[in-house]
Amino acid sequence: MTNRGFKGARPFISLPAGMGMIFFSSTGPRGEDLAEEAGRVTDIPVGIDPEGGITFDADPYEEAELQGIVFDALGNIDSDWREHLTPED
Repeated sequence: MTNRGFKGARPFISLPAGMGMIFFSSTGPRGEDLAEEAGRVTDIPVGIDPEGGITFDADPYEEAELQGIVFDALGNIDSDWREHLTPED
């Protein structure tokens, strides 16, 4: 499947109910460190793309629930986490 030349475009993937994924853009190594720490704290797998993309992926959670868990963990690690990580739609 191609992304038709759109930078950052992802192919459409239909996820089964209860399979949450959330995406972030990192603005540097601090963003990657925060993501890794949030993954350790929550026991949620984190994928880090060399181009700064970060993915949290957890089967047991719906997307909204996963987002709440990850945002809460990031806020407890660093209240200014949004300076280093930008949630993507």
